[in-house]
Amino acid sequence: MLTGHYTDVEAEVPALAGARATVRWLISKRQGAPHFAMRVIEIAEPGGAIPLHRHDYEHEIFVLEGTGRVLEPGSARELVPGDFVYVEPGEEHGFENAGRTPFRFICVIPDPS
Repeated sequence: MLTGHYTDVEAEVPALAGARATVRWLISKRQGAPHFAMRVIEIAEPGGAIPLHRHDYEHEIFVLEGTGRVLEPGSARELVPGDFVYVEPGEEHGFENAGRTPFRFICVIPDPS
């Protein structure tokens, strides 16, 4: 069993060009999880964003803190703590901090490593 606190995991800058966010890989193959990765993503600055992009795998999102938006081509939907999002494989998506405090969410994906 693995336990810990998310702040004990180093925050990394995503490889995605233009992303103004950090990601903490809490659970992945590095920790022995064979199928999925769980990450905490934070967009700290107001107006910061992860631009529109797509992957060939699904995403499950759960909002922990702050006010944000999930972006899709031509529209955006507001998100608050307790909201969830399912992003289908291949679906174009992004995220934006729409508030004055950090926007933080859990993102679970099939481990791409």
